[in-house]
Amino acid sequence: MSGTGGPVVRTENLHVELGGTEVLRGLSFAMEAGDYVGIVGPNGSGKTTLLKTILGFIAPVAGRVELWGENPRAFRDWRRVGYVPQIGPTSTLKLPLTVGELVSLGLLAGRWMPYWSRGGAGGAIRAALEAMKVSDLAANRVNSLSGGQQQRALLAQALARGPELLLMDEPTAALDPSFREHFYRTVERLNTENGTTVIMVTHDPATIGLYARRLLYIDRRLVFYGTFEEFCKSAEMAGYFGEFQQHQICHQHGGGGRGGLNCSSSTSRGAPCWPVSASA
Repeated sequence: MSGTGGPVVRTENLHVELGGTEVLRGLSFAMEAGDYVGIVGPNGSGKTTLLKTILGFIAPVAGRVELWGENPRAFRDWRRVGYVPQIGPTSTLKLPLTVGELVSLGLLAGRWMPYWSRGGAGGAIRAALEAMKVSDLAANRVNSLSGGQQQRALLAQALARGPELLLMDEPTAALDPSFREHFYRTVERLNTENGTTVIMVTHDPATIGLYARRLLYIDRRLVFYGTFEEFCKSAEMAGYFGEFQQHQICHQHGGGGRGGLNCSSSTSRGAPCWPVSASA
């Protein structure tokens, strides 16, 4: 098993190219256990590429990236990691699986047998389905769902294993506006109550400012990385973003969700304990 000390994610002078074109240049930062980091930046700034590099899908041309102190390409303990790729409003998943089957795949740990085979799988799946409000769709085929429903199913899949690290790429892009606040509050309480490290790519720094602790702004290079309080006090960032956008982000920051954890006695032993909204 990988070590638990030190940063969960660390980069040092990270350079990434795609097809010979420089996408990321000289990124150095560290994300600690329990952090909640929002990654923002303009289109084409390298946000998705950064996530894929952290996960080992893309190899850097220079510098280094570490996941719990290891090269991601040598990392093996993937049951500790949840990942939600980007899915656009018009994208569809053409998978011949039911929602329940898709979510159960989240419990696989890179082995022939799922790591939860000792027990607790059913409770973990049910809890994740309930957290993303797709329990009533468990028997439906994924390819019959709307884009927003598919996104919620993917989120449930990532949550099912109770990850220590959760990486999400534009997770709200296909979600119905009425569901987004529930999603953000669920992730926030997952971070604060369960201690999950959250890294979320988003185009909405004002909303992420309600929930995340740190902001990582990239534009192929690192523009800013720090707490929202540091961002709000930075004259340099006011000059970079403009005072209006800085004020908008800072005005939002400091809120957050409320609610408790759904830890009913019917939950199978070893299954994760998911947050529920205050009205649940």
